Amino acid sequence: MTPHAEIIGIDLNQSVESAKQIITSSYYSRLPVFKGSIDSIIGMLHLKDSHRFIETLEQKLNVQDILLETTFISQSTTLSRQLNQFQKQDNNLGLVVDEYGEIQGLLTMEDIFNEIVGKFGAAKEELEKEFIQKKDGSVIADGNSKIRDLNNHVGWDLDEDGSKTINGAIIEHLDQIPQENVCLELGGYRVEVLQIEENFITKVKINKKGS
Repeated sequence: MTPHAEIIGIDLNQSVESAKQIITSSYYSRLPVFKGSIDSIIGMLHLKDSHRFIETLEQKLNVQDILLETTFISQSTTLSRQLNQFQKQDNNLGLVVDEYGEIQGLLTMEDIFNEIVGKFGAAKEELEKEFIQKKDGSVIADGNSKIRDLNNHVGWDLDEDGSKTINGAIIEHLDQIPQENVCLELGGYRVEVLQIEENFITKVKINKKGS
């Protein structure tokens, strides 16, 4: 799943322009809508309703009626059961909560397929575009790329037990979101942050030490 700190959604405390940018760049057909943080979620926006949603925001009216109910998933739910639930509900996205009802992350149907059979539908050509290998052995990658995909594609063994994305692993290691380009070591790998946009690491360079 996408960890709590990496969930991208529409914050109603931010500008309408910010909402437009998130909608146009969204990978998913649904986006969480919240106030201040994902912990204060008020509903899910289906992108087919985005035009009406933006118009309502611009008019400073209540958007609640435009939003879909949020699907919450217990952290103890098995993958097979949740996959079945997604199919029954004609829904492919939900928020995972722990035993106290606190949001732990965002789960999609594709995440389940990734866990069971690897990156769903990912061709070798797509991975070669996502992970650009340099002559010196280093790899240029997106911050939101999955560590598992990187390991499988390049034959590395970056730790996958914590955060599932490169961005998350860096933030977890530093215990903060970097505000400028930095270099760090994750296990036996040297990681250089190349680009940061809106408190999100978008481009990194990774090299296995000794290679």
